[in-house]
Amino acid sequence: MSLLKIVQWRDLENWSANYYFRDIKSIKFTETKLSSFLKRVKKEIIVDDNVTYKRVTIKTKNQGIYLRDELIGKNIGTKKQYIINSNQFLISKIDARNGAFGIVPNELNNAIITASFLNYEINEEIINPLYLNLFVSTNYFIEICENNSSGTTGRRNVSEELFLNSTIPLPPLNIQEQFVTNYQEKIAKIAQLQQEIEHIEEDSKNYLLSMLGLEKNISEQQKTKENLLFFKKWSDIKDWGVESNLLKEFNATSNYPITAIKEMAEINPRTELKNLNSCSFLPMEAISTDGFILKNEEQNTKNSKGFTKFQENDIIWAKITPCMQNKKSAICKNLINGIGFGSTEFYVFRIKENTNLNFLYHFLRNDYFIKIAKKNFKGSAGQQRVPKSFLENFQIPLPPLNIQQEISSHLDELQEQIDKKKEEMAYLEMLAKSEFEQAVFA
Repeated sequence: MSLLKIVQWRDLENWSANYYFRDIKSIKFTETKLSSFLKRVKKEIIVDDNVTYKRVTIKTKNQGIYLRDELIGKNIGTKKQYIINSNQFLISKIDARNGAFGIVPNELNNAIITASFLNYEINEEIINPLYLNLFVSTNYFIEICENNSSGTTGRRNVSEELFLNSTIPLPPLNIQEQFVTNYQEKIAKIAQLQQEIEHIEEDSKNYLLSMLGLEKNISEQQKTKENLLFFKKWSDIKDWGVESNLLKEFNATSNYPITAIKEMAEINPRTELKNLNSCSFLPMEAISTDGFILKNEEQNTKNSKGFTKFQENDIIWAKITPCMQNKKSAICKNLINGIGFGSTEFYVFRIKENTNLNFLYHFLRNDYFIKIAKKNFKGSAGQQRVPKSFLENFQIPLPPLNIQQEISSHLDELQEQIDKKKEEMAYLEMLAKSEFEQAVFA
């Protein structure tokens, strides 16, 4: 590649050298200005206090456009808004450089936006909207938005004039359609794998309850009448909290003893870090929603003051929303010196002799239990936490250890199937994007 690039005076759109050297790759097709197929749309309205409106949000990293909320007009502060329609191209001025753009989906037709967005009609005689949607996911397009943004750090808005004067490689429509078809074939396979995962996850959560002798209470009669009155023997009452018994949500057909979690594991036990120079450090972001420890950093134990402490084979379980709902939890394995510390927003479960480690781990991640725990959040919005007392006193049927082992082994197998399918999905997504870029760039 030549280190010298000549730009004709009449073609000089931007004084930044980076603007002209963004195209690191060779391009196979003629470059076309965005303004040739994108036409700005400004369909202004004044919000009516008595009408309900859809508002949108655009996720960064090219993750698409979604419904933000639906609000009645009297609760919308900015009265001057703009109507958007399906299949238009929408950009966030401030987050364009972070990949906040996309095609408006059908369900957001006639939604409203503020002046913080740029909205465009797409000339489909020049560009296939699906091709455009694919191209904006490339690093090449992100660089266009980055180079056309200006302002202070964190508040850099894209310049519409410079943006529209930018160019992208544009093959003929029939070739665009071919690229889109090849991409969609892999996306269809990803969607199929996602459905398979959802079926396995459903089987997994129902299998656990079935093995505990519980059936989901779904009949209309049970919903309307039978659940209004719940009988329990005086001798079996271990806690007065009505939300702390799994049998409240399901038919009580289990022959196993009803046991509080505090009898199965100690929650937030004392963990000593004495006589150690270093151990593992696991902040919240180190724990995936799939139960994996993503990074295991070594830190000096002198930095452990004020953090949650744990040791090998403890379960750490996020207590704050939305981390708990997203299943931020893991079994601590391969800790440095067998000890670790991290976020104060974890609960630590240390298993007692009557409980299988993986059995309790799977139960704490079960969707039905997560749903019940969510009902017991305490605190202000955005900072709600599951109380320790709720977890300690929550009661479930507890099978013998050999049955717990059987349950956990089967659930481990199902999780392995899920993990393999997720790996295949990630590979197909990477392959689809890679093949698209190879088709457009040399």
